[in-house]
Amino acid sequence: MLSSGENTEVPTLLLLSLPPLMKRGMAEEAAQIRKSLLDHLETGSLHFLLQTASISSDLKVVCLCLMEAAELCTETKTVSKMLKDKTDTSLLLHMLSLVFHPKSRVQKAAYFVLEKLEASSETGHIMPMLKFFTNNKAEIVNNIEYFPTTILAREKVDSKACRELLVRCTMGQTELFVKLAPVFK
Repeated sequence: MLSSGENTEVPTLLLLSLPPLMKRGMAEEAAQIRKSLLDHLETGSLHFLLQTASISSDLKVVCLCLMEAAELCTETKTVSKMLKDKTDTSLLLHMLSLVFHPKSRVQKAAYFVLEKLEASSETGHIMPMLKFFTNNKAEIVNNIEYFPTTILAREKVDSKACRELLVRCTMGQTELFVKLAPVFK
């Protein structure tokens, strides 16, 4: 089923089937599907997981994607290469948009991935942005509505990293720019 090429519909449907399978006590089958799916997607698996988490309205799917993404972030070489890749404009945008999710459960899972991303790479134009978000984790999770007025008023985001994020936003999808707009105030 997965060998059909660049069709993203099949991997998405397979991923969406995992929470119901696990709920029905079919954890072993779900694990096999998950492994096959991630093996098939290879280096694109992190991007796929973060994109799916960013656009999904099902909290179980979002949290599952973030848990899997956190696991993938332990591969330092892969993550470091992805953070420096300027052609992949949306990987970090999806990740950061999840930090602004209205549900604190999702925010906490997103921060878990964000901390793994930060720990697995020392360089990249966007690293100061990742550090800013991890340094302000408690305030963002507890008071997301006050982000522009309190956190940004007190501590500015690195302008070079902010410009890099803005460039990536303009090259990416507009709905991600809308989710990340508070950073640019």
